[in-house]
Amino acid sequence: MSPTATVLHPGQMGVVVAAALRAGGSRVSWSPEGRGPATRDRAERAGLVAVDDPAALAAVDVVFSVCPPAAAEAVAGQVAALG
Repeated sequence: MSPTATVLHPGQMGVVVAAALRAGGSRVSWSPEGRGPATRDRAERAGLVAVDDPAALAAVDVVFSVCPPAAAEAVAGQVAALG
C-alpha cells in the first residue's frame, strides 16, 4: 500500500510536493479551511483530498508543511496542537 500524506499548504510551493507524492501513488490530503480560491483550484487540479477534520489530517503516514519561513513558527504551533 502506498503511504498517505497531508500537505498543509498546497500553495505554489506545496502543490509541487503534493503532485510528486501523488505521482508516486500516495493519497494526499489537505485542509481547505481559510484557503483562497487559487489554492483550492491548485489542490483540486493536483488530485488532493480536501479534509476538514484536523484529526484526520494528522492520521497519515507523513505530514508536510511547506510554507514561507515567516509562517513556520505559527504553523508548527498549529501542528503541535493536533497532538
